[in-house]
Order: sequence, then C-alpha cells, then structure tokens
Amino acid sequence: MPPGGMTPAARKLWPGKVDRYRQRGQKVQGFEDSLRQYCELEAALAKAWKANTATMAMVNAHRHWAAEFFDTPAAQRVPAVNSKDTGNRFSRNGVRAAG
Repeated sequence: MPPGGMTPAARKLWPGKVDRYRQRGQKVQGFEDSLRQYCELEAALAKAWKANTATMAMVNAHRHWAAEFFDTPAAQRVPAVNSKDTGNRFSRNGVRAAG
C-alpha cells in the first residue's frame, strides 16, 4: 500500500513498481521513503515531459533513482560465472591451460 500523502500520479506508479520488485525478489520493506521519492519524481518528470519543461536535473535524478532500484540495464546484477562445464565450447576462452 502506498504511503499517505503521495500525489495521485505517484500513487498510480507505486503498485507497478512494487510488483516488479517482488517478482525480482527485491526487498521493498524498509525502502518505502526512497521508493516514494522515486515515484514522485517519475510522476513529475512525466508531467514535465508532456509540457516540454523537463530539465536535465530531473532526468539525471530519475536516472539515479532508476539505478538505485535496478531499473536500468546497466544496474542489473550479473550472476557470478559458473565454473561447471555448461557444454558451451567457448566457455573456456581466455582461460589459460593448467600446466
């Protein structure tokens, strides 16, 4: 449930973000204040974008929050390389032979 006092536009964003993070197994509890700021900024940015008044400061702030919540491709966590043989004949490329 969104925190009280949010703007209607930000309130609409909240459930979608929370659902996405839960699907990823990403913790939301304890980060409600940050998520609130992210939703408020995204709503304000969308409104400013439509009015052609968006500033680079808003865009950069949104990019920062998106990265904090792993909503950008660059922010996605890359799993550690599995050392087991995957059947991929190229998996040992760049690995020096023992001996």
